[in-house]
Amino acid sequence: MAIYAYGAPHDEGKKYVYESLVNEKISRYLWSWFDNCDLNRLKNIPLDKMTSDEQTAWKKGRRLLDFHVGDWVLHKNVPRWGQVTAARLSGEYFYRVPQNEDDGRQCFKVDKVFTFDRTDEHVHPDLYRKINVRGHLYRIYSEKEFYKSLAELGYKFDEADYKAAEQVGFIFNDENPVDLAESAEIKPPVMVAPIVVETPSFSKDTYLNREANEILGDFTKSIYRNKPGKRLENFLAEVFRRIPGVTDVKENGSGWGTDYGADLIVKYNLERIKGVELEEQTWVVQVKSYEGEHRNTNGVDQLRTAIETFDADVGILITTAERTQILETACDKLSDEMSKKNVSVYLIAGVEVAQFVLRYGLDLLI
Repeated sequence: MAIYAYGAPHDEGKKYVYESLVNEKISRYLWSWFDNCDLNRLKNIPLDKMTSDEQTAWKKGRRLLDFHVGDWVLHKNVPRWGQVTAARLSGEYFYRVPQNEDDGRQCFKVDKVFTFDRTDEHVHPDLYRKINVRGHLYRIYSEKEFYKSLAELGYKFDEADYKAAEQVGFIFNDENPVDLAESAEIKPPVMVAPIVVETPSFSKDTYLNREANEILGDFTKSIYRNKPGKRLENFLAEVFRRIPGVTDVKENGSGWGTDYGADLIVKYNLERIKGVELEEQTWVVQVKSYEGEHRNTNGVDQLRTAIETFDADVGILITTAERTQILETACDKLSDEMSKKNVSVYLIAGVEVAQFVLRYGLDLLI
């Protein structure tokens, strides 16, 4: 059993995806909008023989061929922002042209659908963090935390669920999951982005989880107070320099109009981690020193300019303020736009700034 996440669809697509799940029992992947983008056809064509659209469809969707019956797909921001609709696959990949839509031709049959709020206190913090990762398609290695969250959220398990949950480390007593020995093997997380913000998982203790997030929130506020303006950029530059694989960090310019939207320009070499020969990546980072809720979307526009100016592979917006629907929607739209150019866009906001600093820059604090 594996868990995958689809990136949030555009506003018009949320209803379409949800109704297809509920009414047709079909999960649709929205990077399949043109004729002849069937992955079973494309897998037999060399990449250099594909058209531009075919290459995009293949690069965005080829992992769908790895999905199997019993896997789960998490549809983010479906049917509404902040919600997640989980669907259990009951069939292998197939291609079908919708009747009234262009997109969503890459499909799976599903037999279970369950919707929950990703901010619900019963969602395990490790699962919550990985749901918040930005990406059009990625795998979530939190199987135990997923089933634990489902049980806490009131999902009704069937025989197949019981069997799958036990295989990843749960036994059941009166339909309540009990964690097996802590020594049970846990799969390491896949680095779907080089700077995925993760901290060690807490056991499921709602009060501990709440207090821990309050502490992280207070730490981000302390960063905001003690590293105002340009000092925050300098501080984060030092944090980025400590990320394995980063070869150079340039502190770029001193203001909008002179830095072309990039406060930091980071060079990252995957070869140091993956052991394979890949070209060096360019990341551009836009830093915002705000407090409260972040509703201004100028930083997203500046990030777009930075990506285009420096031909970046990754764009990152970091804000000390809390994420809002307005900000997330703007980031989602930029992510959709840039993903067509094979550029990834990430948002690190609020408590995630504290997590990021603690993960990579702890030595700067002690």
